[in-house]
Amino acid sequence: MERDVEDFEYWRTRAPENPERIGVLAAWAETVRLTQAAATNQADPQGRAALHRLLESAFTSGAAIPAIRKGSRSEVARTYLAGRTGASLHQVSRISLVHRLRQAVVERPSPCPLDVPVTGTVAGRPWRTHLDYAEAPALLRHLGTAAFIVCAYLTGMRPEESLAMRSGCCPDPAAGHVPRGGVVTAAVSVPVVG
Repeated sequence: MERDVEDFEYWRTRAPENPERIGVLAAWAETVRLTQAAATNQADPQGRAALHRLLESAFTSGAAIPAIRKGSRSEVARTYLAGRTGASLHQVSRISLVHRLRQAVVERPSPCPLDVPVTGTVAGRPWRTHLDYAEAPALLRHLGTAAFIVCAYLTGMRPEESLAMRSGCCPDPAAGHVPRGGVVTAAVSVPVVG
């Protein structure tokens, strides 16, 4: 019990000082942008050249290769590379095959940093060095879970009321009309068992 109190006190005093600036939403938006770009990029010489420039150190000096985890193994981050460089997914696959990147990425995986600044801090230091393409979906889920916990805890709603909340259920007070209680929820009917 005493250890739990110490752990709580440690983390309570190290909570993010600017949680709205952590950048999880920006990281998600950048991940979606890269994914959509990769899906629509057409094969062209400029994209191929940009891909070669990005991977040149991996080809020549054995530098690490941007990777994602699939189960227990690392794979070339094809979508990330295509989105970053403007190359098509086919061009990334072809270069991966020609330069044997599938084998190399197992030995030399690297993260896939996003062009999103890390501005949130914990104890005066950035909470991490970069936000990664592969972890943006998990970070977004964690953010949604944290928001749900805070809403459920601070509003005093019953669990079924919290779970019934939908997008737009908290009207903007600046619009002038706020219902009694401040939150519009769907009607929730829970059968009484007893």
